[in-house]
Amino acid sequence: MNPVPITSLEEAITTFREWLSHYSPNTVRPYEYLFGKLLEVQADNPNLNGIEVVASFYEQHLQVPAFFRPKTPTAKLKAGRLLRVVSLLRGDEIPLKCKFGSSFIVIAWYSEIQREYSEWMLSTNKTVITIETRTSRMRIFFAYMEQCRIYKIQNLALNDFVGFIGSLCTSGYSSQGKYNILYTVRDFLKCPYVNEKLSCNPMPLLCCMHTNKHERLPSFYSAEEVQRLLGIIDRSKPTGTLSYIVILLAGIYGLRSKDIRELKLESIRWDINQISLIQKKTTRYLELPLIAEVKWALLDYIKNVRPKVKDPHIFIRTRLPQMPYSKNDHFTYLINPYFKIAGIDTTNKHHGLHSLRHSLATKLTEMEVPLNEVATILGHSTANTTLKYIWSDIQHLSLAAEDVLPHAK
Repeated sequence: MNPVPITSLEEAITTFREWLSHYSPNTVRPYEYLFGKLLEVQADNPNLNGIEVVASFYEQHLQVPAFFRPKTPTAKLKAGRLLRVVSLLRGDEIPLKCKFGSSFIVIAWYSEIQREYSEWMLSTNKTVITIETRTSRMRIFFAYMEQCRIYKIQNLALNDFVGFIGSLCTSGYSSQGKYNILYTVRDFLKCPYVNEKLSCNPMPLLCCMHTNKHERLPSFYSAEEVQRLLGIIDRSKPTGTLSYIVILLAGIYGLRSKDIRELKLESIRWDINQISLIQKKTTRYLELPLIAEVKWALLDYIKNVRPKVKDPHIFIRTRLPQMPYSKNDHFTYLINPYFKIAGIDTTNKHHGLHSLRHSLATKLTEMEVPLNEVATILGHSTANTTLKYIWSDIQHLSLAAEDVLPHAK
């Protein structure tokens, strides 16, 4: 789960200064100037919380609504520094790259109620992954509330919920995506802190939701295409070395990006050629054979690319601050360019690391590996989860259909 939200601007600045200790004085100087200005605004407006202080300063000095993209490059740099302060204030990690727009708009008005919802989920024994996922989905709802200029839950009316549902229908989400968002909103409304503030009962609008789970399939690629992808990577460059091993781990073992990020040096048992880890999503223990190609690619990365820092994680950023990759890093930028270079058609198909999981599942199915074994390899908690990866295996579905006797007339 995210760290406990920092409630005061002073605490956020102290934490930020620790983070800045890795940087040069030229980088630190504009931040220190900014910290002084923010503290001045807070002194003049003691009733504002830290996020509201930043929002006020943002609008006054950058001449755009908080927290939208400014018009000039210089203003954009200043905005990025302010967004990093906001990230700390809402309990997130400090991002190296900042995104403008709705993901930050919702913070100023709804951070308290979102925190209450997170704490309620924690008290009901929801997993860390579930809490993070639902918190992220709720930002879509909060962004819609902000768009309607509704800043308090008690001001919501039934028509507002009807409008939100309508907005999802025109937003390009799949039926499964819309269902997930509305399911999370329904769960949010069950939170006692939220429910007692509602002045209407929107539950009847959210009680009968249907979804087509097979409407949008995870994309997959053939073994030949994956080999072509690996073959065009220039491993003489640090980025190429990193990309190669990350793609290998996803393509050969089907590891999720979060499990790759969390791999530790101690996870590699060089003496018995084994990789062991506890999966972040399912918390299940997994042992994998360390095949030669992966072993040498790992050694190449650790010896020649990985920064020499005292950190147990295998994968460390090469740029300052040299630290493990954050939860927001899905390594998409490491794989996407190579699809184009390799001439692989990605039209109407996903082409991130997760598509390699689906590719592995498809290949295993073609090899007639039993479904429960595929589920184990992919780290699924149940075989039912695996079905959505392989249900499109038309060849095997056709063979199964041939074995079904026709109904007697």
